[in-house]
Parts: sequence; C-alpha cells; structure tokens
Amino acid sequence: MVSANKKIPKEKHSHILNSSQEMILGIDLAGKITYCNPAAWEAYGYTKAELIGKNYMSLFPREREIEFDTIRSSVLFLEKVSPFESVRLGKNGKLLKVASLVSPIKDDKGKIIGISSMEREIREFSMAESKSQALLETAPDAMVIVNNFGQIILVNAQTEYLFKYTRNELLGKEIETLIPSRFIKKHKPHRDGFFNAPKTRSMGHGFDLYGRKKNGDEFPVEISLSPLKTEEGLFVSAAIRDTTESKKAEKRFRDLLESAPDAMIIVDNGGVIKVANLQTDKLFGYKRQELIGRRIEILMPDRFQKGHPGLMQHYFSNPKTREMGSGLELFGITKRGKEFPIEISLSPLETQEGLLVSAAIRDISDKKRMEKKLKEANFDLEAKVKQRTSQLERQNKELEQFAYIASHDLQEPLRTISSMTDLLAREYTGKLDAQADQYLKYTTDASQRMSDLIKGLLIYSRIGRIKSKKIVDCHQLVGDIIQDLNAMIKESGARITTDKLPKLKGSEQELKVLFQNMISNALKFRVRQRTPEVTIVVKEKKDEYEFSVTDNGIGIDPKYFKKIFIIFQRLHTQSEFKGSGIGLSHCKKIVELHGGRIWITSTEGLGSTFHFTLRKHKTTLS
Repeated sequence: MVSANKKIPKEKHSHILNSSQEMILGIDLAGKITYCNPAAWEAYGYTKAELIGKNYMSLFPREREIEFDTIRSSVLFLEKVSPFESVRLGKNGKLLKVASLVSPIKDDKGKIIGISSMEREIREFSMAESKSQALLETAPDAMVIVNNFGQIILVNAQTEYLFKYTRNELLGKEIETLIPSRFIKKHKPHRDGFFNAPKTRSMGHGFDLYGRKKNGDEFPVEISLSPLKTEEGLFVSAAIRDTTESKKAEKRFRDLLESAPDAMIIVDNGGVIKVANLQTDKLFGYKRQELIGRRIEILMPDRFQKGHPGLMQHYFSNPKTREMGSGLELFGITKRGKEFPIEISLSPLETQEGLLVSAAIRDISDKKRMEKKLKEANFDLEAKVKQRTSQLERQNKELEQFAYIASHDLQEPLRTISSMTDLLAREYTGKLDAQADQYLKYTTDASQRMSDLIKGLLIYSRIGRIKSKKIVDCHQLVGDIIQDLNAMIKESGARITTDKLPKLKGSEQELKVLFQNMISNALKFRVRQRTPEVTIVVKEKKDEYEFSVTDNGIGIDPKYFKKIFIIFQRLHTQSEFKGSGIGLSHCKKIVELHGGRIWITSTEGLGSTFHFTLRKHKTTLS
C-alpha cells in the first residue's frame, strides 16, 4: 500500500487515467481538446490523433452547443459543479447519453487555464440552460464578467458585436485585451484597487475612456462596474457602452456654444458652472478654467449674490425657457470688478447628469446708451411738441377769435353799404346813363359777395366750438337735407340715391353742414344738358366708416385736387358758378374734427367722387 502522505508518481497518474473506464477529456478555455484517455477516443469513435486539437463543441448535438458556455461559465466562476446528465455526438453520428463531472484545471499560481471533463455513458436526460448567460444576452450594453485574476469568464452577444471578437476568443483572456495598449499599464492597478474596495460606480469619471476592437480600432466608451459576491469569490460585472455618437453630439453642441454670439454658461442645480464658451471669457475677463467648478454668483455684483440662490432654486422647481429678470435691471461684473448691464435668457437642459440650465448672457451697454439718448431725445421732442402745440392752439384760438370778431364786426358797416347801394339802385337806376347803371350793379353784386364771404368765414370760425357729441342718425340726417334742397332738386331734375347710412357719435349741426355741402355741390356743378345723378354709399371698416358721394357733373382736373379744400379757393368765375369757395374747407375741417380724412377722385367732364371717413365710437350704434 502507498502511504497517504506520499505523493503518487506521475507515471502512476498516467496509468490511472489510461486504465479508467470513465471518458476523461482536457479542454482549454477556447474549447479545444488538449488531452483524452483511451476510454474517450474509443467511446467517441475517433483515434487519439483525431480527437486531440478537436473543438470540444463538435462533440455536442446542435441543440446543445450552448452547454459548453454554461460549463465554462461555471468553472470560471469557481462554482462547485455537481454531476449532470447530457448528450454527446460520436464520429459516426451516434448519440451518447452521458453523466458528466467537470472541474477547473489550474496552473501553479491557481490561475484557471482549462477544464477537465469526466464522462460516463448513461441514459438520456435534459439540461437547463445557463440562467446567467440568458440574462446577460438581454442587456442592451456589452456585458463582461471577470474574476479576480482579471480573466474574462463571461460575455454576451453585444460584447462580440462591439469588439468584433468571438466568445471563444475572449473567454479566459485578460480584460486588458479590450483596452488600448497605452492604458494597460495603468489599468491593472485600477483593477486591483477595485477588487480591494468593490462598489458599484462609473469608471473613468473626469477623463475619457476607450475600448479597442480586434482590428485595433479604438472608440470612446462609458463603463459601469458592479461587484458580484458569490460563495466562490468576488467577480466584477462591467457594462460597456459605445459613446461614439454621443461624443459626436457633444462636439456639435460645444461647437454650437462656441459659435454663439452671446456668452453661454451651463450650470447645475447647485449653481456650479459646468460649461462656459469663449464669449464668456471675453465678456467677463476670466479664463475658462477659472470658471469651471465655481458658483455662478462669481459673475454678479455683491448686492445680487445673497438673493440669487433662492431665485435659482425657484427656477429649477419650475424650469422653462424665459428671459430672466423681466422688468428688472440686471448687471454682470468682470474679473476686474467692472459692472455692466446685461440681458439673460434661461433654458432647461435634460441630461444624464440631471437637469442643467443654459444661460445666454448679452452685454447691453450700447443698447442702454442708445435708450438713454433716445429717451432724452424723446423728452426734448415731447417738450418741443408740447410747446409748439400750445403755440398753435393759442394762435388758432386767436385766429378763430379774430375771424369771428372780424366777420361779426364787419357785418354792421357792410349792412350799411348794402342798404345804401340798394337805395341808390332803386332811386337812380334808369335815371342816369347806362354806365352809371352798370356801376350800381357792380357795387350791389360786390356787397352781396362780401356778405356771403363774411357769413362763410363766420361759419368756419364756429366749426369745432360745439364740444358736446351725441348719437347722430346719418340716414335720417341726409333725408332731412334732401327735403331742404327739394327746390334745387326739382329745378335740376336730379336723382339722389343713398345706402342705409349708419348711426355714429358726433356734432349733428356740423355733420349736417358736411352732407349738405356734398349734395349741394354735386347739384351745383352739373352739366346743363345732363340729368344730375348723385349716389351716396358707405363701407364699414374696422375703426371707421368710409362714405363716398358720387356725381356725374363737370369733374375736376387732378392738378386741382388739393387746391379745392383750401379756404376761399375757386376754380370758376362767379358768372359760371356762384359761391364763396369756402364750402369744401368747411367739409375738411368737420371731417378732421371727427377723426377722419377727406379726398377726391374725379375725371374731368364725367363727374367726381368725394370720399371721407368718420371714426367709429365705442358707443356707436349700428
């Protein structure tokens, strides 16, 4: 017998393995068969030379190919694998029902370098799939699990897709296989440090991380680490995400910030500056490095700093794009302590780090200077306008008073002249020579024209004196005017048609003068061989009514359109058409006093249309 404390010689090992009735296989972590005993090659129907180097998974039916991944996963996780039942495939296609027991093959340092499988042919059985592998396959990121030697013991399909390695090429390899060579030296101490103080965290905070594909291409990544504590020991799960697209988006965002015309600053909910663009450097005089990590209050005058955190928290509780400090005077302060007025627009930014706020800051010093100058100019202009208006009001009042007094005071001597002229005409007409009779007629006619002019001037001076307004029915008003002008209408044979005219607020007496002058002028300036036709229409607009009085009379040359509204301006002699030349001046003044305007369109020889607007009023009745 061999003593229990004596080692069995290597040749005895070989004899035991070769004489064993169990099928014994040695497999490396890539799945290649490195050893087989006679029972194995005989059971599978291969020669030893054929079996050595063969892929172990070729001995599995297609529906059980995943089984090797499960075995390898269990061994690498140092799990104690209980005997299990399975199915194998021989050279001739014969299915072998086996009971299998697997265990790790380790080197002198305890590092797992392969798998030992001892199999015995038995009845058929079912095998459960690896729950852990199935769970990993559903993850959206590349998932890699490593042991405390840094060996990859489990990967999912996303890892194969991302790094372009097959699963067999990675299992058993060190994690540094997936890291660019320039980072490997520093990575191993970090890896050991994590195993010494394991906790769930993001890896590489504050600096850029890169992965390396099988072809050597590098790409930016984000990594989250999680410890997996099991009875077999500590393992680490790494979730790896390709951030190429997010890095591109981040670059586009930063390029956009840099190209902005305003200072752009991004802060977190603690008021700490996370990002600042070049315009911020120029505006406030700080280097970018001096601002990142500092509180936003550094850019505010002292008197605003105390109350700002509360305002900021209020914004974070109800974030929305808006201008900050509406109605308030806002100021920034440079590194040198110089204050300047600013405008700020705030916008919320939802990020993986949480809610951030983007602030666009604009120096409005030039704008404020222009506003001040404009305000001063407006103030001066308002003062001048007020002064000029006062002067004009005073002069208009004096002119109106002069016109009234002049016309009133001229009435008495004019009446005397007219009376004496009439007396002379009655007493001496036909008693003197023909020339004397002609002189008496000239004098009588001139006295009458003078009387008409004075009456017209008196009426003109009185327009606008009536301050009280009331609702005037224009339709009824025009109907009354047509009745008053009945004799003139019958004499001329005129036809007058009118729309249904509105009610509006104004001076009834002045509006009567307006419409009466319009209608009587249309009848007066007619073509003798043509039946006069007068049409009054109205259009309702947003804030006013537009009236049009159209006739088929003699018409007016366009060059006289402005002249006809000037007081005492006439286009015809008294022998052609009698009148004082003041009627349209009355109309213009009345229209303007009622908030409107007046103009004419006309074709000489065919007729004219006088247009005028009268403003609506809140109390205007329809």
